[in-house]
Amino acid sequence: MSILSCLIKSSHDAVFIAEVETGRLAYANEAACKLSGYPLDEIIGKHFTHLHPPSQADHVISIFKEFSSSTDHHDAQMQILRKDGKIIEVMAGSADVFEDNDIVYSAAYFKDLSMHRKLRDIAQMQSHIVRAPVANLIGLISLMEHDMSKNQTDHTETLGMMKQMVEKLDIIIREVVATTEF
Repeated sequence: MSILSCLIKSSHDAVFIAEVETGRLAYANEAACKLSGYPLDEIIGKHFTHLHPPSQADHVISIFKEFSSSTDHHDAQMQILRKDGKIIEVMAGSADVFEDNDIVYSAAYFKDLSMHRKLRDIAQMQSHIVRAPVANLIGLISLMEHDMSKNQTDHTETLGMMKQMVEKLDIIIREVVATTEF
C-alpha cells in the first residue's frame, strides 16, 4: 500500500473518489462510510448524486464539475443524505484530479458540520443564557454591598435570591455540559 493510500484510508475526513467521465464512485474511505451510513460495497459503483438529497442534484453536479475541471482547490457547502434518511450538512473540499489506467478521477474531502453547529449553539447559550444569572448575581452583590455600607445586617431575602440565581446557573452549566457530550 502506498503512503498516499495510507493517508487517505486513515483520514478523519470522509474521502470519496469518483470517475470524472461517469460520476461513478470508485473509492471511499472508512470515514466516508461512517458519514454516509453505507458500507463500502454499497457505495462503490453508485453515481455520486446518490449520496445527496434529490433536491440538491443540480447543486452537487455543478460542484462536481467545478471540482473536476479545475486545478485550483475549492470548498463548497452541501448536504449528504445518509442511508438512514438523515441529512447532514457538510463542507466539501476538492483535491487534485488524477489519472489511473487511463481513467480520470476526482477526489473530494467532506467534513461533517454538525459539530461546528453544536459548538455555535453552545457559544450562543453561553453568551446569552449563562450571562443572565451572572448579571443578576452581580446586581444582588452590589445591592448587598450598598446595604452593608448603611450598616443594614438583614440580608436574608437578598441571599435567598442569590441562592436561586446560583442554582439556576448550575442547571444551565449542566445543560451546557450535556450539550457538549458527543
